[in-house]
Amino acid sequence: MILFFLFVGSFFPQIKGVLRDAYTVFPYTEKYWNTGLYLRSINCNCSTITTQELEAAVSIFASSTLPGGYYNIYYYVDKSYLQPKFIGFEKIKEDLKNGVKVAGLWELPDWIFGGTYYEGRHARLLLESEFQSETAKRIITDYKVDYYIHDKNQRPSNLYNSLFKKMDKVYDNPLTNVHSLQKGLS
Repeated sequence: MILFFLFVGSFFPQIKGVLRDAYTVFPYTEKYWNTGLYLRSINCNCSTITTQELEAAVSIFASSTLPGGYYNIYYYVDKSYLQPKFIGFEKIKEDLKNGVKVAGLWELPDWIFGGTYYEGRHARLLLESEFQSETAKRIITDYKVDYYIHDKNQRPSNLYNSLFKKMDKVYDNPLTNVHSLQKGLS
């Protein structure tokens, strides 16, 4: 299979460049994977939040088996909050007439901020919030977020900056820090 890609890569310079530069990704993968293995060793029934989008979030979440990122809603949020509403054919018809994109037949009311929930809304607002704010506390509690994973290659979020002195660093490697959020909440 590799020979096939090398053969095809010889005809397409873009592919050849990707294959030539691929070696730079592999050294980092081990460190991200080790972060995930650390999280697995904790053996908690919890979720995580990360600095923006980790460069290797797949490695961390695959090796940790803990849900993280935008998918925590399916694991830890109280299911009574997740009551989708049918939009209605009249609204869909009206949107189509007005040239508005119809993305679905259902919408999920946002139980924290009101309005309509969309994927990533709470994670983004958590990262933009101060740690001791009511918004941050509510999201951390609802999503059962116990750990914050900070990617040292990313700009620190407002959340990270606001709790840096309160955080309990539980794991550190050259690319990531893992901090327990429970110390700061108590």
